[in-house]
Amino acid sequence: MAKTNVGNRLRQARLNRKLTIDDLQQQTKIQKRYLEAIEMDKFDELPGTFYVRAFIRQIAEVVGEDGDELVDLFNSRHAEPVKFDPPPTLNPITRKEVHEEPEEETPLQFFWRSLPIILLGVGALGILTIVGIMMYEEWRAEPIIDPPAALVSKESSSSLIESSSTAESSSEPVSSEIVESSTTEESSAPTEMVLSFDGETDGMINMTANTVTQPAVLTFEGTNAQAWVGVQIDNAYVYQHTLATGEKEDFEIPAGTAEVVVTLGASNNSTLVLNGTQLDLNPNQTDDIQRTIVLKLNYQ
Repeated sequence: MAKTNVGNRLRQARLNRKLTIDDLQQQTKIQKRYLEAIEMDKFDELPGTFYVRAFIRQIAEVVGEDGDELVDLFNSRHAEPVKFDPPPTLNPITRKEVHEEPEEETPLQFFWRSLPIILLGVGALGILTIVGIMMYEEWRAEPIIDPPAALVSKESSSSLIESSSTAESSSEPVSSEIVESSTTEESSAPTEMVLSFDGETDGMINMTANTVTQPAVLTFEGTNAQAWVGVQIDNAYVYQHTLATGEKEDFEIPAGTAEVVVTLGASNNSTLVLNGTQLDLNPNQTDDIQRTIVLKLNYQ
């Protein structure tokens, strides 16, 4: 009676179920070349014996064979026998060497074993020495801090006493010079900026800002939702940005600019501030969403 191998049994069972190799591949998800190799007992073409055993069980389940029995058959014919090396024989010399006491470490061996620790200690000592020298030199150096406040106040007091005695001994024209100086300082104080509404046509608002201090800064802030803003100078966009809710953006107007055109894509979702003063973006209460502000600037 001929020996029955694993591949023949699986192939015959597949044919009995009228399954093709392609049908078997579709049901087991095993590559076709592996299925053919198993049916031909060419197990060396598979990745390893672990996959061979797993594939045999999977194929057997589909074709109605006993997977465990086929795996045992594969093991009995293809598994490699386990080899055990005989224990080494110990001769009397080897036994004697095992029980010998370890050799005593020589001074040279101790030095080389301790060398890394010595180098680390020398390095740490060098670092501490350098730090100590630097701290000593810094302590000896002259102080570079300002004189204490008490000394400054004493010098200022003595200067004030000298200047007051000089003023008392001087004539009346000195007092007039002081008055003129204070008057000049008062006149040089910055004047508050004034905004005026000049008119509105089809969503285009004309405004004038007088006594503007430089640098002039436009501040945009998103309030309810996203809002696009753009700034034009001399008919060219110099700034564009999409504001998120709660976002603030500043734009510094170039010095000496006489007119700025600001376009707001969604004016009801943003605010516009010039040097801390908020501009009215809907003075006539219209329904326009997109607005263009033509802002003329007159500087101090």
